[in-house]
Amino acid sequence: MAILTSSRNFTYESHIKAPVQEVIAFLQDAPSLASQSPVFISIHIHPDTSTTEPYWHVITERVPIVGSIETSTRIRVRFLPTAEGVSCTVRASLGVRMQTDYVVEEKSEGESLLKESTTMKASVFLINFTYPIMRDAHKTIIDSIAARAVQSGGLKL
Repeated sequence: MAILTSSRNFTYESHIKAPVQEVIAFLQDAPSLASQSPVFISIHIHPDTSTTEPYWHVITERVPIVGSIETSTRIRVRFLPTAEGVSCTVRASLGVRMQTDYVVEEKSEGESLLKESTTMKASVFLINFTYPIMRDAHKTIIDSIAARAVQSGGLKL
């Protein structure tokens, strides 16, 4: 089956007008991070989450088909806090998989550099449809976090 799977990567970074710890806290709050996506509808803790497999959530997202025609899908996402940010593992339908790492670095006093690195794996039949949607959504997430920090004077939860 691996021969029918394709992999794509994308990376983004943005200067955030907020201290490192504030940006990290924002990223580690799953609803705050997920709601920055333009395809986001809702999020809740996965019902099968246990103490041995914590941090799993179910996110419902819009899936644009063509023009104003869209559907929705539910994806399972693990938001694993790290010392520098958060690592997100996505399990979506039809074998779509994503691994996203958000890392925050100090830029200067009160400013941070947010870096995102994502790898997406999907069937060769789906990758050309799903990749552009997720690539654009993730760029919007980074831009939205930066804009929110400027408008709100930080990212306090």
